[in-house]
Amino acid sequence: MDVYAVVLSTAGNQNYIFGSNKRRENVGASHLITCVEGEWLDRALAEVGAPGVDGREQRVEEHGIEVVTANAGGVTMLVRDENVGRKVVGIITGAALREAPGLDVCGAVSEAVTWGDTEVVARCIADARELLVVARAGRRGPRLRFPGVPIAARCGSSGLPARGVVEFPEGGPPPGRRPPAAGERPVEEQPLMQGRLLAEGRPPAEKQPSIKARPLTKRQSPAEERPPAEGQPLTERQSPMEGRPPADGRPLTERQSPMEGRPPADGRPLTERRPPAEGRPLTERQSPAEERPLAERQSPMEGRPPADGRPLTERQSPMEGRPPADGRPLTERQSPAEERPPADGRPLTERRALAERRLPAEGRVPEARSAPSLAKLHAFDRALLRLAGKMGLCVEADDEAVARRKLSSIVDHLNHKAEWVAVVHADGNGMGKVFERFPSLMAAQGVRLAADYVRRYRALSEGVDECARDAFRSALEKLRGAGWSAGTDEPPVLPLVLGGDDLTVVCDGELALRFARDYLEGFTRLAGEHDAVGGVLEHVEDLRGLGACAGVAIVKRAYPFHRAVHLAGELTDEAKVVKKKLGQDRSALSFQVLFESAYADLERLREQQTVDGGGTCLTGQPYVVGDGGDAEWARHRHWRDLERQVAALTAREDGGLVISAAQAHELRSALFRGREAAQSRFQVVSTWLGKDAVQGLAHDGSLFWQDGSTHRTGLLDALNAAPFLRSKDAS
Repeated sequence: MDVYAVVLSTAGNQNYIFGSNKRRENVGASHLITCVEGEWLDRALAEVGAPGVDGREQRVEEHGIEVVTANAGGVTMLVRDENVGRKVVGIITGAALREAPGLDVCGAVSEAVTWGDTEVVARCIADARELLVVARAGRRGPRLRFPGVPIAARCGSSGLPARGVVEFPEGGPPPGRRPPAAGERPVEEQPLMQGRLLAEGRPPAEKQPSIKARPLTKRQSPAEERPPAEGQPLTERQSPMEGRPPADGRPLTERQSPMEGRPPADGRPLTERRPPAEGRPLTERQSPAEERPLAERQSPMEGRPPADGRPLTERQSPMEGRPPADGRPLTERQSPAEERPPADGRPLTERRALAERRLPAEGRVPEARSAPSLAKLHAFDRALLRLAGKMGLCVEADDEAVARRKLSSIVDHLNHKAEWVAVVHADGNGMGKVFERFPSLMAAQGVRLAADYVRRYRALSEGVDECARDAFRSALEKLRGAGWSAGTDEPPVLPLVLGGDDLTVVCDGELALRFARDYLEGFTRLAGEHDAVGGVLEHVEDLRGLGACAGVAIVKRAYPFHRAVHLAGELTDEAKVVKKKLGQDRSALSFQVLFESAYADLERLREQQTVDGGGTCLTGQPYVVGDGGDAEWARHRHWRDLERQVAALTAREDGGLVISAAQAHELRSALFRGREAAQSRFQVVSTWLGKDAVQGLAHDGSLFWQDGSTHRTGLLDALNAAPFLRSKDAS
């Protein structure tokens, strides 16, 4: 029996999700990526698979098709018929073009191989992945699908050519604008946007998402909305000036300028008026003030006779001589708006309240949006249900409405209210290496049949996915127990990417570090306990288990989101050094609190934290999370070391901080003046407060430790993390 490997994958997921600062578009984009291994794959299996059998349970030996892996925007399948594989690729990529414009989805089908041997099937899947790379390199990028011209409107979110206009209802005020009136639903239960779908292919009976959009090509200009003059069609209507008769009967090109038609004030031609002073050309004439010395010249008002015979200092102001309109002093008079009678007979306060209710939702006017932006917005409602399931909020069908409301409030908080917003990106250690070496792992364990190999391959993929999901829920449950300051029903955490060993979360800044720490600890523990993951990897000497690394970028809410995501990715790569130092079964975390609005390049930021000609580094990152072993490299780099320093900085006594904000600021400033200046300032603070008060900041009595030829300190990291790690979390 011959089989073919079919591989589909998305590319540029981070750019697709985080190309906009609109949280609703971020959530909708994350859902559209999951449709590749979800809704669209099920659609393809229903069309080409065996009737009456669940597509996910079909096996290539019995039904001619089998799903090996399906997660993180990718699908790997085996089919007996090459045409079936090509049809699956066509169905999924066609759905992406219609329902998720701008999403880069590509597929490939391998050559036929004989079913039976493990190594042959493994090579078939690897060949299909190589073909996928070649196919993607030979096609245009998704942004080239949207050509534009200079006169076309641009999307206010993505910058692509606009396809339609998103309109917001008059009666939908932004969340938090006012409390609901009697008998009115709370704001969280009101749809923020209403309208109809523009994308082709949606059945008319399907519930339309809450967006009102009009195609740009069908909108009327202000001139089009006027009734046609004399029954003329639009193309023959006159311009606003076209219908006016010429003032003097002459053609437009011969008409006079605005000054030309005015009669001279004294009856003389313009050229005879006002002879030049002293017969000199204009460039040589003196102004009247020039003819006298500077000290004797009059001001413009000096030569005018007083209107009432009084000196200038005693004259009335322009308003002084006017009688008050209502007999009241000026300070008590009404403003011009108050003097006007209300058009509808209602008081001014009532009119203002009504106007406030008619403000556009989220405080925005109708916006031009591109096809990708509209597709992401239309997917928002479906995305909320998927997120609710991943977060464990939708256990029963009756919980859907409640889950939607809770998640909508989280989206609105992160979009409008949160002062600090964080991007948390986590990635498993060496998963590519694990799957690359998986055939040799199976051979070492005596697996020879292709069916057994595929079953274990699928179990490993699903096991990693399950560990990531359970670790996320465990970290979220810990946040629920610890509490949060935002006024949301659930901790303000949004998992935008949660598939395989990848995790990308947007959350409130105050929760980011705690969440990342708890997630890494949970993922490492669960991966070691899972039979399909830890049970396989423990047989390999240099693997031993599966860890993960995370990067946390904490920025202001208005900071460009794609830059924050890029910084989080760089921080994750920085944390990956733990694999070389301690092994890939260890976990580590790097973070950065960005106080500036400039472009965040991690290399530049780390250079700014290096003083003394490169001999002193003011950061101890990355920090090891979980068991770090006895390695010298991890001695001062454990997360507990950072928490100890934060606890010392935030400790309180008699209602105030033990180390005051001024003293902490002096320590921060001294760090950038060099190691000796920082150590001297630390000694001064220690003498002033006592060694017991500051011992949590020191390592063996010093702020610094030796790391090869470099001196390092974690004090700057603790100063940056202190506002986001509460004392009870750091104790």
